Amino acid sequence: MIDLVLAVRQRISDQAGALFTRVGAVAEFEAIAALPRSTPCAFVLPVSERALPSDVIGAQFQLHDCDLQVTYITRHAGDASGAAAADALTPLRQAVAAAIVGWNPPDCVGRIQFVQGSLVEFIDNATVWQDDFTVQRRVQRPIS
Repeated sequence: MIDLVLAVRQRISDQAGALFTRVGAVAEFEAIAALPRSTPCAFVLPVSERALPSDVIGAQFQLHDCDLQVTYITRHAGDASGAAAADALTPLRQAVAAAIVGWNPPDCVGRIQFVQGSLVEFIDNATVWQDDFTVQRRVQRPIS
């Protein structure tokens, strides 16, 4: 699923990257020890992958439901409540949705769909928000 995450990250970088100081993936997200000073930034993270039942035992191809998340971090200097940082999310979320919702990534049989968005936290004059997306992909297994 990491290849899917990297494809989505690249798509966001290509289509909406100018709005962000950084568009990262799971490795970059894990590497930050604290909230980044330079914002806004977005990180594409894998959430879950579930195999759908196969009608054929030992089938070479199987469909997987893949859930991923885009986590946004915005800051606004002097904004103790986080309200100004939260207001900055709207154009960022719209740009990411325009870039990936309805897009058919490589090896996927469907198009990416938006599932939900939610506030993660307000902390240190920053807003952390996540949008969840889903897509089905076709996974090839080696024949035994």
